Amino acid sequence: MGKVKNLLRGYHYPIEVYSENQRKGGFTQLSLDLSSKCNYRCDWCFNSDILGKDSEDLLSLKEKKCLLEQSIKLGAKTLVIPGTGEPTLDKDFYPLIEYAHELGLTTVVYSNLTGNLDKNLIKKLFENDVSVGVKFDSNCSEYFEKRYHANKKDFHKFFENLQYLSEIYSQSYNPDREVHRVAFNSVLTHENKESLSDLGSWGKGFWAPLFIRPVKPVTWASKNPELWKRLGNKTGGDFPDQELVELAEKHNTLFSPSSTLENHCAIYSFGLTVKNNGDIQICPDHHESRGYFGNVRDVDLKEVMKKLNSQRKIQPGYCVMLPDVKH
Repeated sequence: MGKVKNLLRGYHYPIEVYSENQRKGGFTQLSLDLSSKCNYRCDWCFNSDILGKDSEDLLSLKEKKCLLEQSIKLGAKTLVIPGTGEPTLDKDFYPLIEYAHELGLTTVVYSNLTGNLDKNLIKKLFENDVSVGVKFDSNCSEYFEKRYHANKKDFHKFFENLQYLSEIYSQSYNPDREVHRVAFNSVLTHENKESLSDLGSWGKGFWAPLFIRPVKPVTWASKNPELWKRLGNKTGGDFPDQELVELAEKHNTLFSPSSTLENHCAIYSFGLTVKNNGDIQICPDHHESRGYFGNVRDVDLKEVMKKLNSQRKIQPGYCVMLPDVKH
């Protein structure tokens, strides 16, 4: 792909900002996981083995606020909440985004819109400079039930909250700007590939860029190989079918929902990832490295960044989760 000009606010900084923070031993994005509670059980979930299984030794709200303060001193400009589960279900979610805003941070949250959200809470997101990456794979109720294993009511709640999101966030929309506060984040399978044009139409209608990624095998596929063949690779290979990769490339208007203008993954290349118990890992999706860089309770973040930056492979289009797949 060539340069992607649509960016999600929170990743909109010039490359000079990212590079300078890195040169000084800092980082630009703090990725901080919250609760693993989730009202979905998606078949391809990275976190299926740990959903609802948080340890008792989670970071307190006070510790999270302290981490935000430390991060700002090291150059952080954005708080990213990817969510081990659905972030809005965490009791600290709203106090945390309010404190982040108070400190001058932009927040990016990835949500299925069916957790602890309603019209007033969506207004709170907007007022506290929160960008939203919306999980949106299909506009079919059967898909919600079959692949998310979600309640029927969630389908209706999703579209109700999506409409509220459109109404409230439209205040920030400027057709001449390429920085957005809402993006659609979609997982492409052989079952929903016929819905791509519909998703594209929704994106245009909601002035939201679209990121589509082929379903990844990660840990779940080996446990359910027949489902993986049906959804991701018809031969059972441990990579998505090329058809899905090409379709995603064709329809994407974002390199990723965490990309810089130059197609770097901002979190992997220029961020710090902290799990909900304080463990530091290489990126939000690379669970094998959980705790590899220590725990924020007992390490110096400057020393962590020296180690982390020495191991990073920074190049456009590089994904640590799928290094061999063209994006």
